[in-house]
Amino acid sequence: MSSEKYYIFESAKAPQEIGPEFPQIQMLKSNYDMESEKSIFSFLQNSSTKISKIKPDLNAFILQKESLPTDLISNAITAAHGFLVSLKLKRVLEGFKLPLHEFFEAHVIHNNVHLNDYFYLHIISDLTEYVDYINSIFYYHKRFSSEKHYIQVKSKQDYNLIKKKIRIEFPNTYIKISAEKIVINSPIDNYLDFFQIGGFDFNFYTSERLMEVIKASRLSGINLSKSNLSVFSP
Repeated sequence: MSSEKYYIFESAKAPQEIGPEFPQIQMLKSNYDMESEKSIFSFLQNSSTKISKIKPDLNAFILQKESLPTDLISNAITAAHGFLVSLKLKRVLEGFKLPLHEFFEAHVIHNNVHLNDYFYLHIISDLTEYVDYINSIFYYHKRFSSEKHYIQVKSKQDYNLIKKKIRIEFPNTYIKISAEKIVINSPIDNYLDFFQIGGFDFNFYTSERLMEVIKASRLSGINLSKSNLSVFSP
């Protein structure tokens, strides 16, 4: 069996690349209707497992005054669900295999100027069924604590049972289960190039071939790093 290489895809934080503030977008415009059924918040609430039929109102994102416009713009609004991307990055991603997703035209406002050609990429990706739990390494830790408590997880069902037991054991404490190493023994949904595993791991991953194109395209605002994800294929 051969092992495929995957890389963690995330927003850059270096001030020389994105400006002095992270995330670059921290708020919506002042007159944005947050209670509307078309608001980004309503859309995110109704699009966790499928894309909502209601197109979200994305004429709203305020880029911090001293932030730099980049191909990937970090933002506090949609960070857990997708990305704000330039047309250049959108075209690169469209050439590769992604999970269930949709691009929506978005309006980014910088110092009262509307920046054209930005899109919100909404991604729905749960690949926890593909994980080889026995050979992966899991642990839990308390909020603000670096101490790791390693646990053995045999299956996805076992993971859910352990999570419930930990919540009962520590009812008043925030406990997070994480993976130090993730092993997958089958091709990820026919070789996805960009995805999120979900559940215990909310990183976004890129295949090596997508990583190489991103670097060759000199796309800004992106940080790529080696991951602890091991994917074995026949």
